[in-house]
Amino acid sequence: MEISVKLPDSLYQNVSHLAQARKKSVAEIIKNAVKKAVIEDSTDFEERAEIIRQSIKFCSDKEVLELANLRMPDDERLSYLFEKIGKAF
Repeated sequence: MEISVKLPDSLYQNVSHLAQARKKSVAEIIKNAVKKAVIEDSTDFEERAEIIRQSIKFCSDKEVLELANLRMPDDERLSYLFEKIGKAF
């Protein structure tokens, strides 16, 4: 699916400079930023995991590696693991 997004000129210039520095397209920078924001804005670990599982189906190998390098904050991860342990007993 394709959508159009209006960006303020200053934001577009920042994205454009970032794209040039990383040798990527502006569209790719924006797509990656949206993916990352969706994952980071999710507060529930299971929700994050499901978003990632669904996203991986359509990712290139490089994108899968980028997703693999994302980490949740340690305190959130510990809370999730303690919750899982509590359900097991």
